[in-house]
Amino acid sequence: MNKYETAIFGSTLLLLVIGVYAVYSASGPIAYLQYNGDVGYFFRRQLMALGIGLISFMFLWRINYNFVVNISPFLLFANFIMLFALFALGVGKHGVNRWLPIGSEFYVQPSIIALVTMPLFITFIKKNNKKRTGDDGRSEWFTLGVLAFLFLLIVFQPDLSMAFIVTAVSLIVMFVGGYSLRRLLTVGLVVSVLTIIFILVANYRTERIISFLNPGENQKGTGYQSVQAMISIGSGGIFGRGICHGLQKFFYLPAPHTDFIYPVIGEELGLWGTTLILLCFVVLIGAGIKASINSGSKTAGMLGVGLCSVIAVPAIINLCMATGLLPVSGIPLPFISYSGTGLVIALSCAGILASIARRKDKDVEIEDEFVIYGEYIDTEV
Repeated sequence: MNKYETAIFGSTLLLLVIGVYAVYSASGPIAYLQYNGDVGYFFRRQLMALGIGLISFMFLWRINYNFVVNISPFLLFANFIMLFALFALGVGKHGVNRWLPIGSEFYVQPSIIALVTMPLFITFIKKNNKKRTGDDGRSEWFTLGVLAFLFLLIVFQPDLSMAFIVTAVSLIVMFVGGYSLRRLLTVGLVVSVLTIIFILVANYRTERIISFLNPGENQKGTGYQSVQAMISIGSGGIFGRGICHGLQKFFYLPAPHTDFIYPVIGEELGLWGTTLILLCFVVLIGAGIKASINSGSKTAGMLGVGLCSVIAVPAIINLCMATGLLPVSGIPLPFISYSGTGLVIALSCAGILASIARRKDKDVEIEDEFVIYGEYIDTEV
């Protein structure tokens, strides 16, 4: 392994260790209440997702990232089918149908999958458009049209937060890929206006914004989550109460194993634990961007920065939400929160980043090949 691979692998592994501990600790009380005393319910399911994610990580690390880029249209098409299926088969609570059942016990969240399929597809379009001349405008408008359709599909689940994140990550990939800045600014403006409209037409979203501006005004209502999260982090001090010794997870802090797992870690591990998480994300994202830029491949640079954004943007939003710097939204913390789909997607992104870092030492001029275990297999027909 070169230094970038080592940094990506090491930081990912450390985040996973923290995540396994955090889910075990934070999910016990709520699992006991909801599943007849089965305190390990969420923990076991997270371990199953971890196993699938690690297989995906190792596989994607060993193959050439170009193979994944080349099959991205099929992956995005399958993702669209899953998103459409949500309107008929989706399950959830309070009119929110974000999960697609797989059998009777397992569920996937297609909107999180879109976080990686759309950047892959954008990279595919840009990569193949290099072979044509005078076709930039048409391909860019086509890609933006696909993104707009995807945005609306996710919004009407409804999941405005994830729709915004998918769009933001996609625009970052397009910017790095050299898309027209005027078109990107236009789309960004339209998405921002639509987001404001969708917030205003839904009372619960408006209430979240109001409680964010003044969480102490309604501590038992819309501001309850933010206030309890800050109490959790503040009560941890520098060294924390100790592993699994937190109190806020006992039905004071809402969603302690998902959206608000970071405050649980802050309470139990203190400032050193929360700082360690931040450092791991900085190392992972920094190594991914550095490896992508130094790869010598425009495809790798575009894809790598995009996948780093897939990890960075949700992480920043979750951390800011948990510390009262952003309104409450249902965005899990990558690698750490209880989210089977989110964990597999985060590990898949890390695997592709490791593949890009590994390819740095290979012949970067060969763009259309499938590589596994150091052997090159030509896939160009």
